[in-house]
Amino acid sequence: MLLIAAALQTVALLPAFGAPAGTPAIGYRASAVTTWSWNDLLQRSETHTIRAGVRRADAVAAMGQPARQLAPDVWLYEGYRPDLPEAEERGCTLLVVTFAQDKVADLKFVNAPAAEVIAAQTKAREPHPFATG
Repeated sequence: MLLIAAALQTVALLPAFGAPAGTPAIGYRASAVTTWSWNDLLQRSETHTIRAGVRRADAVAAMGQPARQLAPDVWLYEGYRPDLPEAEERGCTLLVVTFAQDKVADLKFVNAPAAEVIAAQTKAREPHPFATG
């Protein structure tokens, strides 16, 4: 499966908590990603565009299950490539898809340190299982 980002936006530099020294956490926002798959029944290639507003079920049908769930609504996909050479050169080949109300809310290509920052921030926002109130 091949995935390409369309209309990548500005670079976001995040503090690299837990990353090796000198490795900044970097991410590039994507307005959409396109994936292709082969439909055996119809014997043809199909193109799927994933962007904000796409239902979670449609995103999963097009992209499959994530490599890792950083949180119930923050999924990480590996093995995909952004179409911006600078993003790929800087190691931003992990796709983070954020869902809200069972729809895609945000797409970004990040490097490994940024993925760890996102995972840590997401975990810090989750309520403790014994929390009350």
